[in-house]
Amino acid sequence: MKTFTLEIKTLEKRIFLDRVLRLTAAAVDGEVGILPDHARFASVLKPGTLRYALESGEERKTEIGEGFLIVNKNLVSVLVKR
Repeated sequence: MKTFTLEIKTLEKRIFLDRVLRLTAAAVDGEVGILPDHARFASVLKPGTLRYALESGEERKTEIGEGFLIVNKNLVSVLVKR
């Protein structure tokens, strides 16, 4: 299965860095879903839950504050307030 790299970080530390199958996040304009090979994309995130699936298929959730999501060449960077 195809994957992409997901990096979740605050200004102080990295929270998560690994390969994932998919990601769902709450953007200010609505829910955003990211899959491998997604087009370049940037969005402002509102506080909520990031949902993502690891390569093993295990589903994970991370509560976040407001932040930004940037997609570029199978790297998704999420910079958030905790």
